[in-house]
Amino acid sequence: MSLGLGAFSLLLIIIGLLTNIPFLFHAAMAGGLLSIGLGMGGIRKRTQLLTSKYRDFAEKELLRLGKKRSWLGIVLGMVSLCLGLYFY
Repeated sequence: MSLGLGAFSLLLIIIGLLTNIPFLFHAAMAGGLLSIGLGMGGIRKRTQLLTSKYRDFAEKELLRLGKKRSWLGIVLGMVSLCLGLYFY
């Protein structure tokens, strides 16, 4: 979820640059903050699951993939937050 929200925030930045609508930069900054928060929560949850309950889970690669997506969502959220602040 954080990956999709981070990508959507970057899309809002691009649309805001093309159309010169300053409200989109506010929305992108809010989406970036939400993306960072959701990504941090996802990383914490998946790390906890990998170390305890699903240690011997057959498809633990799915949990690791979700962890990578959460990291990517955090990075995209930070980029959209910084770009939103810069262009605002």
